[in-house]
Amino acid sequence: IVSFIFSETVIKMGIYQNSPKVFTDEMGKTDGFFVDITNEIAKQNNFKIEYVLGSWSENIKKLEKKEIDAMLDVSFTEERAEKFLFNKNLVIESWIQVYSLKKTKIDEIRDLAGKRIAVMENSVQDKYLKEEFRKKYNLSYKILIFSNYKEMIDAVKSKKADLLLGNRFFSFSKERPEDIVYKPIIMKPSGIFYAFRNNMDKKVIAKFDNSINSLKNNGNSIYYKSLRKWFSY
Repeated sequence: IVSFIFSETVIKMGIYQNSPKVFTDEMGKTDGFFVDITNEIAKQNNFKIEYVLGSWSENIKKLEKKEIDAMLDVSFTEERAEKFLFNKNLVIESWIQVYSLKKTKIDEIRDLAGKRIAVMENSVQDKYLKEEFRKKYNLSYKILIFSNYKEMIDAVKSKKADLLLGNRFFSFSKERPEDIVYKPIIMKPSGIFYAFRNNMDKKVIAKFDNSINSLKNNGNSIYYKSLRKWFSY
């Protein structure tokens, strides 16, 4: 899929709706923290990025089938590392955060017992609930699977779900209604990277790493400007 045109490397990059990290606005413009960083990496390395919009689950499947070259905003897991190549320098760290209506009492892990929990299909949150969380805490709960944050928000607001599990950055999202708030529960910290198809040119991946390292070591770079732009109240 990667092609070379006048020394310009074209990369098909999977994106999904997860404001403010990555999203498309009403005009179809791709935007967000990861987009700022990706565009700067492309500029530094003479890459051309072709953004491919789909749900999280759709694009993970496309990456596995090598229908796209890479995905941005991917948490590292051992299972994913068996399928994809990851760059080495993490872009940013995240964790799983609980979100619910203000009046829903969720102050500690045990409060999740008996709850209907909305998660995004094939996400870290989905996998964590199914495999690790139940074993660790011995709680019973119902998992509700959705394609995106909008569907999860609707489920919580309509009381089909008691809460949703998202990432730490969802608290900054314009999609998040004021009556859905984050609760004081943090789970499974993890680094967020770029994931590439498993036969990707490793020289391209190395260039991503070099640029990320350079951006993070320059306090005036787009990296820190974008952090302040997207992740401040």
